[in-house]
Amino acid sequence: TLLVQSSTYDNRENLPKGYIEELEKTYPPDWIEMYLKGEFGITLEGIPVTPGFKPTTHINGVRVSWHVAPKKIEWEADAPLRRGWDPGRVRPACVVWQKSKKNGQWRKLWEMLGNNQPADKFIPVVKEAHADYFPEASWLDYMDPAGFQPSQVDDRSWFDELTAHDIKIIRIPKTSPSSRADVFNKMLGKTTNDGQPLILLDPSCEISIEAYRGGWYRKKPEMGKAIDDDPVKDGYYDHITDADGYVMVGGSETAVHQHKPNRGIPPKVKKLSTSYH
Repeated sequence: TLLVQSSTYDNRENLPKGYIEELEKTYPPDWIEMYLKGEFGITLEGIPVTPGFKPTTHINGVRVSWHVAPKKIEWEADAPLRRGWDPGRVRPACVVWQKSKKNGQWRKLWEMLGNNQPADKFIPVVKEAHADYFPEASWLDYMDPAGFQPSQVDDRSWFDELTAHDIKIIRIPKTSPSSRADVFNKMLGKTTNDGQPLILLDPSCEISIEAYRGGWYRKKPEMGKAIDDDPVKDGYYDHITDADGYVMVGGSETAVHQHKPNRGIPPKVKKLSTSYH
């Protein structure tokens, strides 16, 4: 098998004047990599939710890693890990982030997407993995507010199951996927004081990398129909991106100062009599 790669730039002399330059102005970074430079990418079904996500970028003409680290990210033992939970029986998700004490960079270290696992099955798997990956870590845990609602099967909520496993959930306000995406997009466009991207993903976080490259998308506007600004619920990428969003919502300085990191000590929690919205 022979693979031949060619870029739009190779065909510049046969294209109208200014054609490539106009595309460079309008295409998001990943489209430029795929459609102009001929690099591998993913098939886009709609409008990317995070057009500012750049696995790599060019600085002074040199291609360098940007929002995806070139190798495994080493976590800082003296800073809490921030864990986001997206409940659900079909596709529960859990992600791990850390805000660096060195430069304030938000680093995504780990992710897991479940498959037909209820809370009492998924949570122990996550805890076992974290005991190996992040021994003796302290945790700040955030969850979809819907996780406080009791199950129709056994009247137990995800909050109940997490509490039973010594995981203390920090309440966060209910937010829309679109608003969480806006927060994340703004963070993608910022850098730390030492010139690093504010958002950095470990290369092992393959689902979220694909999601932010365009797998997580909004529907294209249709003539005569109202514009739906919320990202598409595809049943795959959206669970991981939602879990990321809960960490960002809960990661405000106010939330951090109000809650001490959880080191596995069971909190005293009263049974909720009403659902949390």
